[in-house]
Amino acid sequence: MQKGRIIAIGAVALAVLGVILILIFGAKGPAGGVAAPKLTVWGVDSASVFSGVTEAYNGLHQDTSITYVQVDPANYEDKLVRALAAGQGPDVFYVSNHSMYKLYDLMSPLDKTVFNATNLESLYPSVVKQDFTSNGVVYALPLYIDTLALLYNRDMFDRAAITAPPTTWQEFSDDAVRLRVLNEKTQIQIAGAAIGGSEKSVSHATDIVNLLMLQNGTKMWADDFSHASFSGGSDSSGLQAFNFYLSFSNPGSSNYTWNDAQGNSLSAFAAGKAAMLLAYRDDTIAIKKMSPYLSFGIAPIPQISSSTPISYPNYWGLAVSKQTAYPAGAWDLVNFVASTQSGSSVYLGVTGRPPALRTSIASNLNNSELGIFAKQALTARSWYMPDYDKIKEIFTNAMSAVISGQKDARQALKEAEDSVTALRR
Repeated sequence: MQKGRIIAIGAVALAVLGVILILIFGAKGPAGGVAAPKLTVWGVDSASVFSGVTEAYNGLHQDTSITYVQVDPANYEDKLVRALAAGQGPDVFYVSNHSMYKLYDLMSPLDKTVFNATNLESLYPSVVKQDFTSNGVVYALPLYIDTLALLYNRDMFDRAAITAPPTTWQEFSDDAVRLRVLNEKTQIQIAGAAIGGSEKSVSHATDIVNLLMLQNGTKMWADDFSHASFSGGSDSSGLQAFNFYLSFSNPGSSNYTWNDAQGNSLSAFAAGKAAMLLAYRDDTIAIKKMSPYLSFGIAPIPQISSSTPISYPNYWGLAVSKQTAYPAGAWDLVNFVASTQSGSSVYLGVTGRPPALRTSIASNLNNSELGIFAKQALTARSWYMPDYDKIKEIFTNAMSAVISGQKDARQALKEAEDSVTALRR
């Protein structure tokens, strides 16, 4: 009996210890380990951005030498894959939330017995679990979470006597019609909104279409992920979203307000040639640089249903390479930058990007610059993308085929669906 009691007490003690460890890791992030003597980090931010992070980390680990290499985002993934294939890659590297499934074979994940997807949800919004985990295993941690928002020209809204930005897509359509300016030949002089074109003219066109699909309840893949399923037939939610998007570039539609001849959407908005724009936080910074005196507001992305809001994310995280000689030390650096207030605040302070940590989101909800993006991080949703760059190309081709009249929307979307299915891993 005495022996059984000791065993029982020991079992209870271990259970309590396990709960305590889960609570600790859930609140403070994953364990990293002993700092590495040297680490190389590849990313798409400038070296000046990461220098602050390096300095802060070295304040805790003076003996760690960190080398940061900035890589052009245009060919970042190709260069990374080639370097790792040659055994010359970094210890830590940036990974887009759209690219985890393309690159996860190159990553050294966290031990799921120490830190898993459940722990991750206590630190970050649920979209991070969608984007950076597989089968409960954590492969990366986010640096920030950006989401699509609505930018609107205040002066144009005032002239049109529109007192507030639209909150639904129906209001968005109505406002776009009121805001557009056509000449006597019905050519667009000022677009009511920069939406409806392909990626040739509308920045993030694929993201906007995907957002509309997700808001409309589209299942992007079959339950067993055997095939993409966003086209779904003649009156599917995916096709409805696709047609709605394209209606803004269809001269025969009452929504007509844009075409690919309008040039780049961000530049058009910055130049006062478009009244509304769907863009990310990073884009607002670029627009302010292009047109410092432009008076524009930022509002939440329009919704189909206000009761179940869905926003669309775009962000980068940090992952640890399988080839690193210092996996524990590499994860220690990732943990410091992504999941501690001291490390994350340095990165966010330099970049001005919206936070990813739930604690930081809570403290930024009323921030005039970041509040909308912080709140939308909590409702962000993503979908499985085997290869984001190829998916963008597929959707762009589908949009262009419809806009040019070469194919109808149903055919173009079905072909896009088949092409995305062919990418699955």
